[in-house]
Amino acid sequence: MAQPYVREPTATTSGAEGAHIEDTGHWLLWITGAVAAALGAVAFLLWGTRSGPYLLDLIAAICA
Repeated sequence: MAQPYVREPTATTSGAEGAHIEDTGHWLLWITGAVAAALGAVAFLLWGTRSGPYLLDLIAAICA
């Protein structure tokens, strides 16, 4: 049975701290991707049900 890959500690990441930082980065990427996908789905639903100008007016109202 093969041994799992273990990253060797470096000057910037050592031991458990380095693994924790690396895991946090992966979770942040997944969460960011999920939020972006959800916003994209909502935008497509609004575009299909109320048309484009409604979506653009909504964005303009939020930004103002």
